[in-house]
Amino acid sequence: MRGHVEIVGAGVGGLSAAAAFAQRGWTVTVHEKASEVRAQGSGIALNKNTQQAMHAIGALVPAVDGLLPMARSETRDGEGRVIGKRDYSKRNRILEQEASASAGPVPGFSTMSQSIDWWPSPVYFVERGRLLRTLHQVALESGAEVLTNSEVVRANPAGYIELADGSRRTADLIIGADGVYSQVRDTIPLSGSRTELPYGAALSLAPGIPKPDDFDNGGVSGEIWTTMRTRFLFFATLSPEETYLAFMTATVDAEQHGRIISRADTGRADLVELDVESWIRSFPSLAHMLSRMETPVWSPFLQIELRRWHEGKVVVIGDAAHGMAPALGMGGTTALMDAVSLAVELTNARDLETGLVAWEASHRPFIDWVQRHSRRWGNIGYWPIPIKKAVFIWGLNHVGWIRRQRFAHTDYIPRVILEENRAAMRRS
Repeated sequence: MRGHVEIVGAGVGGLSAAAAFAQRGWTVTVHEKASEVRAQGSGIALNKNTQQAMHAIGALVPAVDGLLPMARSETRDGEGRVIGKRDYSKRNRILEQEASASAGPVPGFSTMSQSIDWWPSPVYFVERGRLLRTLHQVALESGAEVLTNSEVVRANPAGYIELADGSRRTADLIIGADGVYSQVRDTIPLSGSRTELPYGAALSLAPGIPKPDDFDNGGVSGEIWTTMRTRFLFFATLSPEETYLAFMTATVDAEQHGRIISRADTGRADLVELDVESWIRSFPSLAHMLSRMETPVWSPFLQIELRRWHEGKVVVIGDAAHGMAPALGMGGTTALMDAVSLAVELTNARDLETGLVAWEASHRPFIDWVQRHSRRWGNIGYWPIPIKKAVFIWGLNHVGWIRRQRFAHTDYIPRVILEENRAAMRRS
């Protein structure tokens, strides 16, 4: 089927959907309430499945052009000493060997790729602003229309949206890609729950790199731990001049060591300006970076769990449908996979409802699994340091079951995306 689609939100999910639908013959309009598509951001890891989804819409090559893949992942203490290390190329080889030697990688979904030996395995870490600019350009080149200063205030399952200026637009399909506080989701409404988790993060780009040799043979990512079990840092070197930092901390820590910023928006969590000096004391090896960066703003993570992702002609994707803890780094990836697989599934369907039901039935088991495991691994991040060392350092290097549980999500690819990419390879 083909038709017209109105997309709410010009983030990773919305722009990916715009490109995917436009490339398959739909007419597409994207609504972004901000004055421009956001050009700044934090960072996102491009694992094998993320790369597959981006490749399907022609966004992978421009997004990673000129970037070096991540060479290794390290766990460090607050003084900068390496206490655990994993080589990315070695990790990928081990996972591929385990997958081929067993009945299949965990979890055993029917659409799980049993072997991706034909796909390159390097992991890239890209600044989110660069990714959004790439997706925006691909969407425009594919024929999508992207409107800024266009705020959608409500959606209707009958197939129309209402804008803040009082106008109404109809469509064959409406996609809500407007985040955890989705107006589309809440005005349909779609029943479910929104849970504020007891921890969150402040995401920031910091000048420089943690150690002088961190970019000798490619980028480095990992975690930096301190004796305070309520806080740790995730880092990824984007270039010799810039590092992505996620200030991970329990809510009680953030509120005790920061300044709460009041919010006028009802129903939204408070934001907290973190005390940078407090973090420098916890991570003295990063003083040269933290002292030069803007004050990071923290917010708690939200988990969105819906009974279903669609109603009538309206469907939600990404954080609007399944916001989750970031422990597996799958927020952006799942939004991309939602968008591309939805476009392929609906284009091949005989009617909208049949396509939506088929898409959710095939795609949702993996998303539900990722949500559960992201929350569990997120909780482990705040366990006592000796237990964290046993799981994250010794366990990941010596226990195959733990390794498969921790990394299986990077091998999942929706069947329709995998088939499209394989067909494209055969044609070329």
